Formats: sequence, C-alpha cells, structure tokens
Amino acid sequence: MPLRQATLDRQLEQAKARLSLWAKQLNDQGVSTKQRAKDAKWRKLSAECAHIRGRLSVVAGVVARDAAAAQRKAEKLAAPKPESKSKAAKGKGGEKAAKEKPKKEKKPKPEKSAAKA
Repeated sequence: MPLRQATLDRQLEQAKARLSLWAKQLNDQGVSTKQRAKDAKWRKLSAECAHIRGRLSVVAGVVARDAAAAQRKAEKLAAPKPESKSKAAKGKGGEKAAKEKPKKEKKPKPEKSAAKA
C-alpha cells in the first residue's frame, strides 16, 4: 500500500537525522568526506534517504496524474453531449417495437412410437 506524502516526509526527516548523527561521529573520528563512501553504515543510511526521496517523487507524480484525471472527468461531465442520428433512429424504432406482431404458435412435435422390441 503506498504511503502518504506526510508519512514519507516524516520518514525522510528521521533518516536524515540518523545520517547526520553518523556523519558527526565519523567527523569526530577524523574520517574525511571522501572516506565516508567506504563506510558501510554511512552508505546504508545515505541509500535509505535516497530511496525515500525516490518514493516521494513517485507520490508527487501520482498526485499530479490523479489531479489531471479528475480535471478531465469534470470537463467531460460539463461538456454537452451531442445527439447522434443513430440514437434518434433508435427512438423511432422503439415506437415500432410497441406494435409487435403476434408470434406464431409452434406445432407440437409428434411423439415417437414405442421402441421396436
């Protein structure tokens, strides 16, 4: 189930906080910014932030798509429907259907004679 924008924003803030805390610890240990890329935990935390940012961009795309669909639907409902000639012909045909011809009665099928023994 896709998450809401607010939930993903909250998750991203928490992931950024964890990343900045670990980056601070690496700075205290004297690890340069180029050497951070070799640290497994830093890579994991950075990837988590990137993953959540990607999900946020997908959510934004879905929201935009849904808004466009709602707008198209509103425009379609607001537009007058043109009457086609085929619908007018069907209306006249409906009157003819009221004057139905009586159905012919079917002849009963003759019964088969007893089986020969």
